[in-house]
Amino acid sequence: MTGELVLSVLQRSGGARGAIAGFAVTDQRIIAVGGTSSRAPLLVVSADARQFEPRPTPCGLGLRGALAVGDSLWVCGEYGQLAVSRDHGAHWQMVEAATEGCLSALALGGDGAVWVV
Repeated sequence: MTGELVLSVLQRSGGARGAIAGFAVTDQRIIAVGGTSSRAPLLVVSADARQFEPRPTPCGLGLRGALAVGDSLWVCGEYGQLAVSRDHGAHWQMVEAATEGCLSALALGGDGAVWVV
């Protein structure tokens, strides 16, 4: 197997938004999430892995994980934050997670259920 490795620097280390904590990759885009509540949350999207465009975040809390399924984008993060966008991150709907703990990762189950830890 051969392929081309593309390295894209999104921002300098220690930038105003903090570190990238998670990402999701589809056939058409790469989504990176991160940031913290004490700074600003981060959500950027790229179609070519070279130019990343910022997208609105669900709220002012840091993000930790992302999952892209079809046209839906799921994100999770600090203080039990869980949200879904059905339009590639233009608008967000908060989902009740019944916790104030930090949610770190998302996965799609074989039955189509979204799992979050």
